[in-house]
Amino acid sequence: MPHRPPRKTKRPDWNTEPDYHERERNRLALVAQIREKATRYLETDLVCPGCDTPIWEADVGGTLYRSCHCLTFLTPPGHPLGKTPLDLAAWEKAVNQNNAVLALSYRGMAARN
Repeated sequence: MPHRPPRKTKRPDWNTEPDYHERERNRLALVAQIREKATRYLETDLVCPGCDTPIWEADVGGTLYRSCHCLTFLTPPGHPLGKTPLDLAAWEKAVNQNNAVLALSYRGMAARN
């Protein structure tokens, strides 16, 4: 067996799907809209265990948005990921669940084609 160096990132395989770049443009546009309306926007010192990028947070009219490269969302009031300080273990669990859903949808799309 040939020696293969370890992968440099933890990004999941679904990011090679054909519409990944379109989804990335949409994600960046969403982040830009949030940042434009935010009264407070900052990158935290925490790094996402799913994509190895810093987690940012923005306050828009009392709603706390938190995101990284692999997961953009807002949390309903009282949700564990909306509390301060951020629970990185809960964040990792949410990222893994999101990756599982995306992997299933990607497999479903591939089976249809």
